[in-house]
Amino acid sequence: MSAHILEHLGFPVAIADELEAFLHVLLYNAVRFLLHNYLTITPFIRKYFDGYDEMNGRMFSPELKRVIIRLHGVVRYGEQELEFECPGGARHPINDVFRDLILLFQNLYAFEDYQKAKAQWEARRARPLPQAASVPLDDYDFDDMDEAE
Repeated sequence: MSAHILEHLGFPVAIADELEAFLHVLLYNAVRFLLHNYLTITPFIRKYFDGYDEMNGRMFSPELKRVIIRLHGVVRYGEQELEFECPGGARHPINDVFRDLILLFQNLYAFEDYQKAKAQWEARRARPLPQAASVPLDDYDFDDMDEAE
């Protein structure tokens, strides 16, 4: 599932969510069946794919998934970036696919954050300013004012 859907369970699934889910399925199969530079992949799989994070009774996608998609822009666990290799040691072209897809989703989430901040700003701006207390003009006796002069 996409990080977005895991964080917004009541929202309808959009095309972007399906595409992000495809990225995660592709990554899962790549770490399972392609050569890579991690000595053991199990901790990465558990942190990235299994479980969820919870805060104030709300469920969120695993932190590693959110951090990779929103911040890092590359698949990284700990200090080491995940790199796939072809047999013989050459760099696998799927590394570029992951980098490009993650960049697209990073931009999508940045745009979504911008839209949310803009909507909050517009909502604050649209609130009417507090008005001074007014007294109906009918309550004033303007005749008394003329006599005082």
